[in-house]
Amino acid sequence: MTSPLPAEDAIYIATSRGQEGPYPPEQVRNLWNRGLLPESARYWRQGMVDWLPVREFVDAPVAAPPLPSHAAEHTPSATSPASAEGSPEAASPVDAPPLRAGEAAGPPAHPAPSAEPAAGALLAGPAVLADPPVVRLVTHTGEYGPYTDAQMRAMWMQGQLPRDAFVWAPGMAEWRPVAEYVMRAPPTPTGAAVAPDPAAQAAQAAVVVAATVAPLGPLTSALSGVAIAGAVFAGLRALSEVGRLVDLQLLGRLDRVAEYQFRTAVLAGFQGLLAAAALALFCFWLYRAARNLRGMGARGLRFSPEWAVGWLFVPLLNSFRPFEVVAEVARASARPSNWQDEPVPSAITRWWMLWLLYVLGYLLAWMAARAAEPASLAPPLNSLAVSLVGLATWLALRRAVSLVGGLQAEWLAGAHTRAATPTGGAGESAPGA
Repeated sequence: MTSPLPAEDAIYIATSRGQEGPYPPEQVRNLWNRGLLPESARYWRQGMVDWLPVREFVDAPVAAPPLPSHAAEHTPSATSPASAEGSPEAASPVDAPPLRAGEAAGPPAHPAPSAEPAAGALLAGPAVLADPPVVRLVTHTGEYGPYTDAQMRAMWMQGQLPRDAFVWAPGMAEWRPVAEYVMRAPPTPTGAAVAPDPAAQAAQAAVVVAATVAPLGPLTSALSGVAIAGAVFAGLRALSEVGRLVDLQLLGRLDRVAEYQFRTAVLAGFQGLLAAAALALFCFWLYRAARNLRGMGARGLRFSPEWAVGWLFVPLLNSFRPFEVVAEVARASARPSNWQDEPVPSAITRWWMLWLLYVLGYLLAWMAARAAEPASLAPPLNSLAVSLVGLATWLALRRAVSLVGGLQAEWLAGAHTRAATPTGGAGESAPGA
């Protein structure tokens, strides 16, 4: 049994065919947007003293839900659509006073239209508006719109919308990411009774999703190259320390202490430059990898792309939080639709353990070298151990980034394949499903 329509939501429509209703507000807008109400149609609802054109009601802004917390934090100039305007009645040109005591609850007689349309004009009216401008957009710079569905899709495909933007339109319960909005199938034109084609819808979604996921390959290749160079210099430093041990301890050539100190300083300088380059590339790589997860359909992620990088620079917390970030990226890249059930790849754990061991060993070796004699055995032994751990760390980094890059490249190739075969994958699901 259908629950009765609340009095404050009941809207009556007057046309040449007579009075109709009551209708809920959403149905009135739907009838108008589909061209099923004539231009001369008028409406009345409880609290109004006279009939008004339906266009004024339809053109009044619809109250949107509050912005999501993580979007509102980045929109200092944007105001929530549900704040000042309030309900559609409050935003309409007429300030409707409340009913007076003893006033009839039913609608008053509607005035005769100035140009009464012929019978059956209810189906004529204005031209059909299959894609009304009702979509609102919010970014870190503010709130924009309304736009049509076609405009939103065009701006997205042209790269004019930030990937962290949110959209809202009438009928949506809350603000949703713009990538999620454009992934859905486009609206069917009014009057077109076309049965939905699951395969075509999946292919259309694959086209949109593939356009929202940036290839990770170039950054992965660059970072892997730097990691290989770092491993090479770590190996050279290890060989230098072995030669230093042989000359100073076995052959007793103490005259070469200064030469080895200079060689160690040069190799350490190159390693520092490689470490700086690797950090910069890793930041770009991690940001893009984390951002791609949204377009791949992953939900319930703990870390935003910005904080995925930001945790690298937070003291103390950067001893474990970046590992959690990369582990989440790897798990979601392997299975975006249900990544919480994926285990953390051993390559990620191995890389992080070696990195922590390298940092700790480097600090201990540096402090020991400052207190030891130049010709003593401790400095070259410590440096050799740290160099070997550093070599393993560089190789583990290369393995970790190649793993994630390969998983995302495999997913992206599958998305392009689904997009290229709209009728051949009836059994396939949409990306991220």
